[in-house]
Amino acid sequence: MATPRRSPSEVAHAWRGSSRLFADEPETPTLRDVLRAMGDLRSTVNDMRSDLKTLQEQVAALQQQPPRAQDPHKVPLELSARVRRTHRGLGEELQWRVGLQDSFRSPHNEEVTKAILQAIKDSGESWGPESLLRKACNRFFENLKSQKRHDLEGRTEEVKTRKKLTSRRERLFRRRQMVARDVLDEDDLQYLKGADASLMSDEESGEEDKGTFVVLSPRWRSARLSRILHRCQQALEANGRMGRKPGSSRRRATLNGRFCARDPPAAWEKTNYVDV
Repeated sequence: MATPRRSPSEVAHAWRGSSRLFADEPETPTLRDVLRAMGDLRSTVNDMRSDLKTLQEQVAALQQQPPRAQDPHKVPLELSARVRRTHRGLGEELQWRVGLQDSFRSPHNEEVTKAILQAIKDSGESWGPESLLRKACNRFFENLKSQKRHDLEGRTEEVKTRKKLTSRRERLFRRRQMVARDVLDEDDLQYLKGADASLMSDEESGEEDKGTFVVLSPRWRSARLSRILHRCQQALEANGRMGRKPGSSRRRATLNGRFCARDPPAAWEKTNYVDV
């Protein structure tokens, strides 16, 4: 005799009943919990998409430029990543000690560095002289030491937030530079070339809507630079609506009376970008 088929609701009810035998019934999330989780997820996905678009734009721009000779003293990003992967693959016993009193050249840490260098050499990869490899190791060691210090001081989240804002300013400046040649006259274009990311607004994720950036402009930024940046931003948003690159599709909100708390740059060459 054939077993009668059960409806999807009956199957779900039976599964929930059996699952209670093995685990406590979890608390039912509220609608607000679900919406908050969806907002956080949407914000993360949007940031990842934005970073991917920026990377694609940078690759496209580099492909259009003539090849340049690589600085033999500069650590390539790929080498930094190689050092990180190798260090993590050495095992728990052979990791750098990054306490406040630990030195890069201590006997134990020197043993770790030699193991990393040997592993990279054994792989057959060519990264240049050993001095460049040691420089990459030293840089990663100092980063780990800084992270350890931030953990001890309870500043990990603060530093993470500051780095996120810095990354967003740099990305914003690069994109505006990419459209500047199409919307600015020569004088304004040359004026913008002398600026940098420190003159951009802070973009903070909205508390209620993670998909929106709350824009906090520098109070001290010159009116001319603000006007130029506004024109470039309009071009980015127009590209975003048309599906062109570089573009900007993230919603941006400006709050009246609120400015970022950063001080103006102290470098004398930036005085033309600051209204006192």
